[in-house]
Amino acid sequence: MSRALGELIARLVAEGRLRGTRLDGRAAGSAALAAIYVSGVVHDSRLATDGTLFVAIPGEHADGHDFAAAAVRQGATALIVERPLPGVA
Repeated sequence: MSRALGELIARLVAEGRLRGTRLDGRAAGSAALAAIYVSGVVHDSRLATDGTLFVAIPGEHADGHDFAAAAVRQGATALIVERPLPGVA
């Protein structure tokens, strides 16, 4: 089931977990994100496909942020990250 990215972001905002959003490297508001739909959520870049939302989770042995570019190459539509990722659109 696809869900509007704006709906997911609204939940993060309501919980106080969102610091900012970017679209194509520029700050974006919820209205711009409302038109983006995601078909699933993954935290393993190898499982990213067209339309997925990739969540970069830092772990004990690997940091998901290091695999964000790979997730985009696999087709991820959006990323949730904890820090800026230069060069990752």
